[in-house]
Amino acid sequence: GTTMWVADGGKNSLFAYELASGELLGEHALDSANGDPRGLWSDGVTVWVSDHGAKRLFAYRLPEPGGAVAGEIVELERVTDEEFVEPGRVGNNSPRGIWSDGELMYVADANDGKVYTYNMPDAWDARLASLTLEGVDFGAFSPLRYDYASETIPHGNIATLTATAAQDDALVAITPPDHDGDPANGHQLRLLPGLEMAVAVTSPDGSRERVYRVLLGGKEEVAEAGPSPSCLRGAVAIGFSLVVSEGGSVDDLVACAEGRHVTALYALRDGEYVPYILGAPDFVNATFADLFADGVPALLPLVVRSEGPATPAPPAPEVTEPFATCLRGALAEGFSLVLYEGGTVADLEACAAGLGVTAVYVLADGDWAAHILGAPEFVNARFSALFPGRLPVATPLTVRGAGS
Repeated sequence: GTTMWVADGGKNSLFAYELASGELLGEHALDSANGDPRGLWSDGVTVWVSDHGAKRLFAYRLPEPGGAVAGEIVELERVTDEEFVEPGRVGNNSPRGIWSDGELMYVADANDGKVYTYNMPDAWDARLASLTLEGVDFGAFSPLRYDYASETIPHGNIATLTATAAQDDALVAITPPDHDGDPANGHQLRLLPGLEMAVAVTSPDGSRERVYRVLLGGKEEVAEAGPSPSCLRGAVAIGFSLVVSEGGSVDDLVACAEGRHVTALYALRDGEYVPYILGAPDFVNATFADLFADGVPALLPLVVRSEGPATPAPPAPEVTEPFATCLRGALAEGFSLVLYEGGTVADLEACAAGLGVTAVYVLADGDWAAHILGAPEFVNARFSALFPGRLPVATPLTVRGAGS
């Protein structure tokens, strides 16, 4: 939870409280030289405490609150090389309230009613100077604002996320990873509802990190409406994979595919592949959209392409409805995509032979493995090795018909 830190001048300590409950989390003793504490501020790594008597800002490593033991006082670790010793030298003789925007430290003075400013070292600076997402309005950017959200809910656009650190030597890391893996054209992302982007900035000296987040659409809306990983059954490898759709609209299928890092989908109809290329203009995908205008049937086998990262097969509900035939799906001349009812390789061969199928293919780690009916054993060795026991129920296969 969030912690509230309170300075106590009478006890020369910092007290930590759980903000929500008010529960005491611990008492931490200040250095003996910091005997007249007045104000404090922290950047999450260091906590600075102003001192009227010493006319300076003391610095301590911010401790982890918690585990308070009655009567126990834990000493703070002082960080002298991060202290501000200038106040007493420049007339800031009664430093009180303090605050920083990451660039300057602001110190109020009780004697003269002024606010003094001091430079924060560039080496500690983990701020972003700017953050933009092409085509998306998430409000005004500020280096001190870490969370952004857009009401705009894009569908499949490729956009460039540009994040510039305040310091040239700072490190900037963006997630999700670059869509095309080519840094030369910027950090590109495919935009879909629920996408959460994080930009982590590490200060030049490595001591501090700030994380800026951008969310497309609300989390609750996405949790209710977003597809589950099992909407595409099966492992998605880099390259081509055979998977099974759980059904729904074409938009549902595309959203699900994006969640599995899929860039293209292919259905087989009458021996020909019908593609859907994610992010392509509508006319490119018109044939696929027309084919499934009334929805994508449940347990539809598809070939998908992915540039990675690969995703393992998620848990999927069992298929309890019996298959009308041992291979489910329309068998055309040439190639067809079907589902197998499950069984051993020998069972599959008998099933295929009875339906006029001459060859069966499966995709494993992006490569086709074939079982050619009637071929010598060594020809089909890789296929057999993939399934030493039984092929699972609803295993997707590409088959070749006898008429081709």
